Amino acid sequence: MRVLRPGTVAPAPVTQSRPACYPIMRMRTMMTVAAVAATAMPADLAAPSTAAPRPMAKAVGSGHCDKNIADHWRTVDDLAGVRVRTGPSAAYPERYHLDFAGHLWVTCQVTNGKGNVWFYGKDRIHDRWGYFYGARTTKGKS
Repeated sequence: MRVLRPGTVAPAPVTQSRPACYPIMRMRTMMTVAAVAATAMPADLAAPSTAAPRPMAKAVGSGHCDKNIADHWRTVDDLAGVRVRTGPSAAYPERYHLDFAGHLWVTCQVTNGKGNVWFYGKDRIHDRWGYFYGARTTKGKS
């Protein structure tokens, strides 16, 4: 300590010491920032787009479709799941099976000879395309 005037003492120099819990506080801050960033709205949804809307084109492999529909999600609501087939009827072979609560991106639909509505779309996770029976699904997430 140094003496300024007789009877007064200068304060001790301030050191930049951090508390022992600093690494944990820093990690907690980084995790919070990461969580907020993960839940933030994507940039293409945050601001209105000035680009023209996409035209509804007939999807590749959707030769049976009789109606292009606005692209939307369908969610499997049948506990048994849904069979995704190569064509719009149970007579067509099954490509794969999608379980309950699976999501499909739909591009068009067809009404077969029996009056059943089938949708053509792709699996959200594996990017697999095919036809699925519409009665086993509901309009899903937007």
